[in-house]
Amino acid sequence: MAKSMKMFSIIILFCALFVGTGMEKSAYANTVKKVGASSLNVRTKPGHSANVIGSVKRGATVQVLDEKYGWAKISASGIKGWVASQFLMNGKSVSGGEVIADSLRLREKPSSSSGVVKMLSRGTHVTILSEKYGWLSVETESGVKGWVSHTFISTSSQSSQGSSSGKSEQAESVSAKGTVTLIYDGVNLRKGPGTDKRIVGYAHRGQKFRSLGSRNNWVHIQLPNQGDAWVASWLVTHGSVSNHSNSSHSTGDHAGLQGKTIVVDAGHGGYDSGTIGASGTLEKSETLPAASILASKLRSAGAHVTMTRKSDTFISLANRVNISEANHADAFVSLHYNAALVNTTGIMTFYYSQSKEKALAQSVQSHVIQQTGLNNDGVRFGDYYVLRENSKPAILIELGFLSNASEEAVVTTSGFQEQAADGIVQGLSQFFN
Repeated sequence: MAKSMKMFSIIILFCALFVGTGMEKSAYANTVKKVGASSLNVRTKPGHSANVIGSVKRGATVQVLDEKYGWAKISASGIKGWVASQFLMNGKSVSGGEVIADSLRLREKPSSSSGVVKMLSRGTHVTILSEKYGWLSVETESGVKGWVSHTFISTSSQSSQGSSSGKSEQAESVSAKGTVTLIYDGVNLRKGPGTDKRIVGYAHRGQKFRSLGSRNNWVHIQLPNQGDAWVASWLVTHGSVSNHSNSSHSTGDHAGLQGKTIVVDAGHGGYDSGTIGASGTLEKSETLPAASILASKLRSAGAHVTMTRKSDTFISLANRVNISEANHADAFVSLHYNAALVNTTGIMTFYYSQSKEKALAQSVQSHVIQQTGLNNDGVRFGDYYVLRENSKPAILIELGFLSNASEEAVVTTSGFQEQAADGIVQGLSQFFN
């Protein structure tokens, strides 16, 4: 009896394993991808709250067994579990590329504030090793490695998606009726409406696509090769690019900023890293490029701009306020990124004095939300030193949650930082008008 029961149990176990394996392989068994993050946690279930059972390193090849809710079930190096889909790259879709800018900086890290390793000239061929938040890890034919913006690299996969750097003749010839026009370079084209959906290609400023519809602030577009993709609605316009409100380089559009002195404060710096994102992003490394973009746009609008820091250095809170006072600032704008234990999203702006700066906070918050399309977490009172001790109108903006992996992937891109800067410029101009 015991022997019969044992044999029966073995048969049942065998069947269970056979059926389970068949189910896993039904849809995704042949999908092979590569890890784009430096170290990607593997979890027991799809979700950041699930237990971590291991990790896979950048460049590792994994087999995708299943996919749902922005998470992928993988098998790699003897481990099976769930990882965030956004950190997986198509293993065979991108292997090489060519520089399409006259001169392109090869940087040490995936950040516009990182050191320059080498300058690459147009036509330089590179091997693409991985991708992270709009940056490509590449290696030149001479063996030099570094990071470049994907905007200036042409790849075979981009061409197949109708999104190469040269504007597609077919895309440009689409009639204006029922079309949308991209207003930024390096726009991600995605498989579905959401930042957790797989990137299927890239497109650039001025390209036109036929609109197939929209859903939840995402536009469904027709690609030139008869394929389709989704693009965030805040990255397109239904009119001409030159007429779009994002063009904030004309001083005539922002008369209220003429001659105003604005102090732009990049939060944290030096040994003060600020918050750390879901994938390891340091807040200090993102506030600096965001502040630099804002400073440039404010100067173009006719304002006098002083930055509290221009490099990765520590500046005390007292010194930040002193810089505001010494320059007789008309407004002080401090840029930060947020974090929370729960999966929160959105942008919020803080003020200290209701009479002195609440109207400024409301104006800036409204325009930043219009430009970026992120969740509006509103305007709030904040007892922060740089606001409380500042005699000038001062606001502190939290440009999204780095603790949310999906939002982190969006708000750390130069495209988003450009949008946020446009909103801040418009908000300041309206306040002074």
